Amino acid sequence: MTLRRAHDRVPVGERWCLNFLSAAEFYAFADAVAGRVPYPIPTAQMINTVAAFETVIESIESDGVVLLDG
Repeated sequence: MTLRRAHDRVPVGERWCLNFLSAAEFYAFADAVAGRVPYPIPTAQMINTVAAFETVIESIESDGVVLLDG
């Protein structure tokens, strides 16, 4: 993985998207840790994303439908 600043030139295509998004997330996290800005994704949304991911894994393992609470 290559991290680049958003204003730097980056390759075009699918790899560009991965690099740009990874870099954007990395710098957003770094800015939030340093206290410069709040992290752009609310905590509740992060928890819901993890819950949905865990439900997908449970569904795959059980080979069936799993309902997500809440």
